[in-house]
Amino acid sequence: MKIRNLLAVAGIALLCTSVSFGQAAWADGNTITTTACTQPGASLTAPATTAQTATCMVDGQTLLVANFSESLSIQVPNEISFNLIPNQLNPGNKPLTAITSWVLDPTYSEIWVDAYFKDATNSMLPSFPGTDTANGQMGGPIGSDAILADLAGSNRHAFLPVGSATVLLDPILYEPNIASVYQIKNIQLAGTTTLGGGANPAILPGTASNDYYGQDTEVVNLNIDFTPTSSLYGTIYPSNSGNWQGLVYVRAQAY
Repeated sequence: MKIRNLLAVAGIALLCTSVSFGQAAWADGNTITTTACTQPGASLTAPATTAQTATCMVDGQTLLVANFSESLSIQVPNEISFNLIPNQLNPGNKPLTAITSWVLDPTYSEIWVDAYFKDATNSMLPSFPGTDTANGQMGGPIGSDAILADLAGSNRHAFLPVGSATVLLDPILYEPNIASVYQIKNIQLAGTTTLGGGANPAILPGTASNDYYGQDTEVVNLNIDFTPTSSLYGTIYPSNSGNWQGLVYVRAQAY
């Protein structure tokens, strides 16, 4: 595993009722180069039959700069909303579709993609907390244990506390400020991406670009569990003016 790694993180707003790289430059703007012309002009034969010497000339110069950088990016939706109804699982209005794209040198071997919350208890906070329902208070927060995720219908479970995650090689489990996680995918670069030409139409088949490049799309469905056995049952209340909001993050890490 590489000690250095590339990292891309995106936050998605959840509501109830997706590395940028700079370019070096020599100098910005324009340069004017001027020379004094003191000799009378010479006539050129057309077409010229011998070498001609100009009596006045000037050269300008422009630096050309090209960068070929390693990159890692993640694209996710800006917001997912839920309409909460008791006694059922409540799906989001759209999936959390995570699109990971990369250009990496061959010393990398894998990319880990995870969704996570920074606070497992206060994952989504109410606009009007409290138990005075007569005055519009909405109860408590929605925790990540009530937010279920699945990959296009498979492997459905709640976001797990970091200590309960199943794939222990995932580096996100050993990083601070992460409370609960849903492990989306471990992308093995040698098996799922291209080294050199062929798949990339910009590179001729059979040639080598000496890099890994590719893209992976994962569709993660989110549901808020409001069934009688859920931690939410009896702890949150309807509101005509408020909602619960929070951020779920998606992280891609290349090693």
